[in-house]
Amino acid sequence: MENLQKKKIHGNTGKPSWNKGKTGIFSEETLKKMRGRKTTESQRKRISKATKLAMTPEVREKIRKSATGRIMPPRTDAWRLKMHNALTGRKLTGEALRKAGINARLATKRAYQRILKETEDLESQGFVCIPIGQVIPDIIALKDGKIYAFEVEYGKPNYQKYTEEYRKRFDDVVWLLRKNK
Repeated sequence: MENLQKKKIHGNTGKPSWNKGKTGIFSEETLKKMRGRKTTESQRKRISKATKLAMTPEVREKIRKSATGRIMPPRTDAWRLKMHNALTGRKLTGEALRKAGINARLATKRAYQRILKETEDLESQGFVCIPIGQVIPDIIALKDGKIYAFEVEYGKPNYQKYTEEYRKRFDDVVWLLRKNK
């Protein structure tokens, strides 16, 4: 029995598929069926309307309750490896992933230490600072009744991450551009 299961699982492993290298084996009609059909605008509107009708407040509440308290899988190296391979389509070995994870954690720690250093400098200038790190902004600072967002950048800054909607939350956004040491 066990041998039969192994044969089912690994039976065709390593063998090329029946249509490898073959071209022109399907008719245009068959190819059209395989590609499927595209939905028309009216079909899309009908589907959208039906979905909106189905999403009653009761259904939304039921979905919310089912997601509340959901326990996410632990972020182990095995989990990271599985996610990386699934998202990139590349195979990354466990050792390379472990090194990448360690490097990422070290970079995050180093960035936060730099933010703390900048916080000290700003506080010496009279700002009251809240270091954030890992999300934008890096530092929220208060001075003279104004709220400032400070971004500490050691590479090329991404000015687009502060959308107009996000900028409305602060009186000013200040970019501290530093050189890598």
